[in-house]
Amino acid sequence: MGTSWSMQATVGDHLEVVGRKVGDHVRGAEVLGVRGACGAPPYVVRWDDDGHEGLFFPCGCVRVHHPAAVHVAEDDAIDLRREPVGAGTRPPSMGAGW
Repeated sequence: MGTSWSMQATVGDHLEVVGRKVGDHVRGAEVLGVRGACGAPPYVVRWDDDGHEGLFFPCGCVRVHHPAAVHVAEDDAIDLRREPVGAGTRPPSMGAGW
């Protein structure tokens, strides 16, 4: 009977391996390659703490963090620090009670 994996990762994702007992530290790794079908393990990773690269077979104490999937071109970026055009003004049809 085959193993069913619910974990899925792609190249560029970040894995967070949480310790299993008190005092264990959290380890992070970048996914460099995916050896399983449809994003399933095992993964080729580079560990954040020492730069070691290797094949990783995760267990249940691993979280997958996906980087932002949408990259906005710099020309299309919205500056969220600026006030929207027309902010602080009321539409002409709203009257003084707006």
